[in-house]
Amino acid sequence: MPELPQAMDPDELYANGNYIGWVLDTNIFYMPIAQYAFYYSSMSSMPSIVVDEYNYVFAFWSGMTMNLDPNNYMLRHIYARASIDGGTTWRDSIFDVTGSFTQQWTEFAYPTVANKTNNNIYLIEQDDDLAGVFLKSTNAGYQGQMDITVNNITLMEVDKDDIIQWGVGVNDKKTETFTVSQNFPNPVNGVTTIRVTLTKPGNLSLTLTDVVGHQVMKLDKGVVNAGAHQFNPDVSRLTPGTYFCIVQFNDQNTLRNDRGIKPHF
Repeated sequence: MPELPQAMDPDELYANGNYIGWVLDTNIFYMPIAQYAFYYSSMSSMPSIVVDEYNYVFAFWSGMTMNLDPNNYMLRHIYARASIDGGTTWRDSIFDVTGSFTQQWTEFAYPTVANKTNNNIYLIEQDDDLAGVFLKSTNAGYQGQMDITVNNITLMEVDKDDIIQWGVGVNDKKTETFTVSQNFPNPVNGVTTIRVTLTKPGNLSLTLTDVVGHQVMKLDKGVVNAGAHQFNPDVSRLTPGTYFCIVQFNDQNTLRNDRGIKPHF
């Protein structure tokens, strides 16, 4: 690729296929600095890239999330993005490799991808229950793990189609009518906030369910205008556990594991 321009304008980098990964939930930038767990690198870092026999490029990195560890530091997950034209353009979708229900409140870092692939991509990563590194945290002024816990080095197998997500790429993306932010704070023992952005007016509601799908709360805003809206459910009376939020806009809805609400008492 040609040399990068000296003026590192994000829009220009994105248009030229250079701007690959970023923090997905911009609510992170409103969080207190004291909740950032230090790795002595950026909030999207530790990249690893593999190119397969079809000249498909797969980029992986560790990125900060809004999920908090027991010490109130923001956890990292591993994300991936694909290019099916050798890196000229990149898919619009960014895939949370560690986004399953059981992985929500685990810290993932240092992804390293194998240089041989088949239908899957193989990588090793490190994970534990606490955000940040222990190396300097015992010294005053550093933010990270204060205790040494079990650290896992894990082999992961990732389906290429999960990363490419055919049907939502740069040339075949369906128009999104609404987007939903991760709720914050999370975990929560009172009121949490979920932000929704609409591209057109319509009926908007939010339903909370438990892990087996039983409805525990519903907030209905009725017909609203295009633009930014937010829900503020009070979960203080719910039994401690994990809940999911379903945001419905007209006849569309979104239910994702990374939208889980975890009341903490």
